[in-house]
Amino acid sequence: MESNKIKQEVVRTAKKAEQSGLCQYKSGNFSIIDRYKGLVYITPSGISREELTDDMIAVVDLEGNIVDAVCKPSIEVSMHINAYLLKPKAMGVAHSHSR
Repeated sequence: MESNKIKQEVVRTAKKAEQSGLCQYKSGNFSIIDRYKGLVYITPSGISREELTDDMIAVVDLEGNIVDAVCKPSIEVSMHINAYLLKPKAMGVAHSHSR
């Protein structure tokens, strides 16, 4: 899948979780992995999902190095990476702080 499409999907998922009541204000984070490229697309730290846009989604490699980021990746990026490494079939991670 193309990079922009993955970013759009991360934004769509994060906003849907917010609208569904699964998140408290600015808490929780969402990511999708491109296993072919070994890249993780993750929501940024400290940005409300109402303000979230595709260009704010950070891209990191599986060692946590920033590949592309306008905004700082979630501080829990290592948790997402570890989930992907432990679960090779996982394609996305949703970490919510539900109300």
